[in-house]
Amino acid sequence: MNRHVYVLPEKDFDDWVVEQGRWLDKIPAEELYFKAGPQLYARCASCHTLDGKPSTGPSWGNYDGSGNIWQRTDSKTSTHKVDGKSIADLIGDGKAFPNAQSYIRNSILNPGEHLVDGFGNVMPTFRGQLTDKGIDALIGFMQHLDEFDAKGQWTKKPAGTMRRRMSSRLAPAPAVTVPAVASRSMARTPVISRTVAPPLCAASP
Repeated sequence: MNRHVYVLPEKDFDDWVVEQGRWLDKIPAEELYFKAGPQLYARCASCHTLDGKPSTGPSWGNYDGSGNIWQRTDSKTSTHKVDGKSIADLIGDGKAFPNAQSYIRNSILNPGEHLVDGFGNVMPTFRGQLTDKGIDALIGFMQHLDEFDAKGQWTKKPAGTMRRRMSSRLAPAPAVTVPAVASRSMARTPVISRTVAPPLCAASP
């Protein structure tokens, strides 16, 4: 397989690095959960499953009968246990966290402050590694877990996708006239498949 290596002046390379660090900024807020969420979840997958199976940390799926991570955190009657009591005792008006989003955000930035029953204080902080928008993407991902499979792949088709696909299949291909000379020239020219490796940006939001 052929690959291209681009050599840039130092300033251009530095600009490129900064640009890759802003990949989240290019995604509209309403698309964060399915475009950025799976990429960011990949950093969590080694400790948090999506299907309820046990791992180092609590599954984001329904592992204790209290629902998935969003359902058990957002419910006012949740039976999910944190610090030996219902998580509902921590979330709500006049409590430690005003809503589920703020609890999850704190759990990402200060993971040892409150511990889910049955799990130890082993999660590292992601402070300085995830931006606010990155955390928003993960929270959105949690809110829409029913749209993802056990590997974190988005299974829902965007509205209009099938219609556009069918239209493209039914539309007649435009007629293209190729001069005879050009055809002979093209026949003599070998075609080389070239693949340019994309930048690895998801690991460093």
